[in-house]
Amino acid sequence: MERAELTPSLLLSYNPMKYLAALLGLLCLLCVIPHAHAFGWPSTNDNIFPALPAAKPYISFDGRGFLVHGKRTYIVAGEFQYPRTPRAMWRERLLRIKRAGYNTVQTYVYWNYHEPTKGRFEFTGEKDLDAYLKLIHSLGLYAIVRIGPYVNAEWDSGGLPVWLRFKPGLRPMTDNTPFYDAVTPYLDKLAPILAANQINHGGPILMVQLENEHILPEGGGGGTNLSDPYYRWYYKKARAMGLEVPLFFSGLNHSDDPAGNTPFDTSQRTSPWYSTEFWTGWYGVYGVEPSREKKLERATWHVIAYGGAGYTHYTMAGGTDFDTWNNDQQAASYDFGSPIGQAGDLRDSYYYCKKAALFATSFQNLLANSVAKDGGDGVTTTGINVQITSRKGPAGEAVFLNNRSDSAVPAQLKIGTQTYPDAGPMTLAPGEIVPLLRDYQVAPGVSLTLAAARVLGMRQFGTLTTLVVYGSPNEPVELHFAVAHARKISTASGLILNATQAVLKTLIPSTQPRVFMFQAGRQTVRVLTMTAALADHTWFLNNGALIACGPDYVGDVETLPNGTVRLETERNSLAPLPAHPQPTLLFTSDVRQLLTLTPITAQNGKLASVNPPILGPWQTDTSLPLVQPAYDDVDWKASTKPLQMGADGDYGAYAWYRTMVFAPTAGTYQLNFSDGGDWVSGFVNGKHAASFLVPSDRHIAVDLNAGPNHVAFLTAHYGRDKLFNYYGPMDTIAAKGILGTVSLTKSAGTATQINAFRWQADDKAPADAETQAAPGLNTSGPAWADATTTTDVFNGRLGWAWFRAVLPDAPGPHRRLFFHSIDDAGVVYLNGKQIAASVGLNSDVSLSLDAAWHEGGPNVLAVAVQNTGGPGGMTGEVSLEAGLEDGTPITNWKMHGGLTLPAKTWQKFTEAKAGVPTFYRAAFAVVPPAASGPHPILRASLTGLSRGFMWLNGRCLGRYPERSPINGLYFPESLLKSGHNNLVIFDEDGNSPSQVRIIVEQAASRTGQVLVTQSR
Repeated sequence: MERAELTPSLLLSYNPMKYLAALLGLLCLLCVIPHAHAFGWPSTNDNIFPALPAAKPYISFDGRGFLVHGKRTYIVAGEFQYPRTPRAMWRERLLRIKRAGYNTVQTYVYWNYHEPTKGRFEFTGEKDLDAYLKLIHSLGLYAIVRIGPYVNAEWDSGGLPVWLRFKPGLRPMTDNTPFYDAVTPYLDKLAPILAANQINHGGPILMVQLENEHILPEGGGGGTNLSDPYYRWYYKKARAMGLEVPLFFSGLNHSDDPAGNTPFDTSQRTSPWYSTEFWTGWYGVYGVEPSREKKLERATWHVIAYGGAGYTHYTMAGGTDFDTWNNDQQAASYDFGSPIGQAGDLRDSYYYCKKAALFATSFQNLLANSVAKDGGDGVTTTGINVQITSRKGPAGEAVFLNNRSDSAVPAQLKIGTQTYPDAGPMTLAPGEIVPLLRDYQVAPGVSLTLAAARVLGMRQFGTLTTLVVYGSPNEPVELHFAVAHARKISTASGLILNATQAVLKTLIPSTQPRVFMFQAGRQTVRVLTMTAALADHTWFLNNGALIACGPDYVGDVETLPNGTVRLETERNSLAPLPAHPQPTLLFTSDVRQLLTLTPITAQNGKLASVNPPILGPWQTDTSLPLVQPAYDDVDWKASTKPLQMGADGDYGAYAWYRTMVFAPTAGTYQLNFSDGGDWVSGFVNGKHAASFLVPSDRHIAVDLNAGPNHVAFLTAHYGRDKLFNYYGPMDTIAAKGILGTVSLTKSAGTATQINAFRWQADDKAPADAETQAAPGLNTSGPAWADATTTTDVFNGRLGWAWFRAVLPDAPGPHRRLFFHSIDDAGVVYLNGKQIAASVGLNSDVSLSLDAAWHEGGPNVLAVAVQNTGGPGGMTGEVSLEAGLEDGTPITNWKMHGGLTLPAKTWQKFTEAKAGVPTFYRAAFAVVPPAASGPHPILRASLTGLSRGFMWLNGRCLGRYPERSPINGLYFPESLLKSGHNNLVIFDEDGNSPSQVRIIVEQAASRTGQVLVTQSR
């Protein structure tokens, strides 16, 4: 196909993380947004459709916040996508989110995952959405479900099934009858699962998002805007499906700092301010840099301090693109730099997020019903460059001290002439935001009139209220309670009581937590003070009945019949325990009792080894019977020209093509491909000829016999584009496989790199093309400068620029110009004539020059380039191909999708046949991790390999090489078997697996310990 016909809105979708630099205000002015996770999703229309009457008693909202079961609720959600983690590990990942203080889980639902073939619906096994939602509910969590049907999550085709490409006239996400006809059966299958799991039907679903990052014609996105006919159709359909909970379209307030730096006015809102994608990291990232983690921490407190009613951290838990579900920007890893890594490891950002989440959910009746503003009522601070904001409502007030400097700042709260803590200032770390509470009722008859201290969280269990307060060692803490006739029940000094109040003045201890308690009537208040490091490792368990201090993580908790408490814990390391580790303490609802926990031995004495398992001898299979001339392809799909991948109903990453090529005489010929994607390996008369990437390589030399020659091609794609903001025809857009015309010639022509340009900034472009693209334009003046394909001429500037070059003389009869990438999009002219409406980022485009070429020259290339954020310019290879012959078209094609793993043709591996696609297999033995003992994270290294897939015990681990910076495919622990395990590799170039090793990823590994209580 001619990719010159692609629209700017599609081609801009190829942009990687550069768009983090784009500005929120500018996005509202653009006709398109460059990327799914572009900075500052439009928030001009971020309202939410209210629940129907049947669901309103269970979930409702106003401009200040949400109400769940009639109670003010602050929604702290973490995105965790069930297709990206094996089902056996869903609960473990969900529990990690819950333990961080989150009360909600958000997930996408992928249409192509559940209806890969038209009419074949898959909602069982690994795809059991109903089981996933019920599991969320069983853990006491709520759910927000984003059902698309378009899903922009670096996922194959944006969740749109490949079979849509073969529906005439279909245009996705538009007012289009073929699209309605295609999506309606899927929505009808999805409807009963969603309806039954709504909160008003006893399930976890609080809200449902329809569509994803859909750009309305008027430039808005999300909310309750029904001016678009497709939105009107979809809203009516959703309600007819039985969805009674609140609905919203497309997404709300997406960014890596969605609240910005100023409190927002909620007084005029009808819906609460909420962010459905608050980015914890970025795609293509593995692990988290400290600067990004600190930004995430500060941005999270921005939302809480500035009036947000909740947020969803995207993603809270990373995952894996198994099978062929990756898009063209990803391979197997979808770690996203998440607080919970792809392998389940807990990063520093997990603990930053945990502190904010515990605070928000502990005091949600205040935060979900309050007004945010700059300053506080009668409150100032002694801290230099410390901003004060507040949130005040019927339940009390939270005052936030915001250190806007890059250095630590001492600060006290000033109320009138008094300063708090009066023993001295607390120290705010660079960029830290600290919430201080005022006039908050912590228990019946007990009000916390002032907390001049960092409060981790609060839990109430029966008549016991526990507050956890933290800070740096020896930092002063001061809490004032209004309470009548309180009685002191702890011996720790620092707690002073009189007839009307209880005052706690103390210092943060340097080691073990200190306990302060008093009783007022039937109510008991317990205050635990501890270091910030210990607060990170403090866990609220069993709805506040238990509080554990010490472990890096606490998973399952069980109270045995004899009263012993059993905790499954982890250390974020495989290193040996220190000689004298700090004990794990357990505070229970019995305030007279403090328990310590000790480890028990592993069951059966078997522990997972910290040494990686050794791969056994490799076996190999290079047979590929489909390349043989005698292979029976009678049932394959036939056509005159090659069909795109998926045309036969197989939607995987590989497809076979076969045809007959006639040569007039024996000799070396050139097979020329007009277009395709992404890789082709050719075989002639059963023998391998060459492998190459398309469209950057489009000619291969083949030795042919005189007369007929059997030719076979194995093709692969490296992920389909996610089609962000694309609403046009589906039949040719970003197609994969062998495309267009294939011809036979005796010459492949020549290619010349075009590297030198003259450029000029010009925001009138491309409207002034008649002048700027004219062949005779003089570019020697000071307004023009030199540039190459590596020059970022924009340097962050948004707008347009012109690039010009004189092409060298080139022989005919045909010439083509190849572009690898223009950042973000370009309009291409030759000799003043437009030859391409748009060429985009990461978009390989080959353009015919025949219609505008001047024989004998000069031939002047001019490209108007638009930049919408970050760097920009002529950022990819540009080459002029010349001497191209017409050639003889190759016709009568057959194609068949799929790649079958060998079953019986394995042979002993001796040496790799480089260039020949090859399967390899090796076995290894392992003992999977147990609750106690080392928990090493295993990966298969990629050293020496080219491109392909791996399978572990029959489960496809996804595509390699990784595009995230991690050398190895992750082995999910649930896929490991005790004893014999099989690793299978398909390497497209047939590179030797001799350097492949199973390695231990030390940074993600941990050690499990089962602890049990002993009275102290």
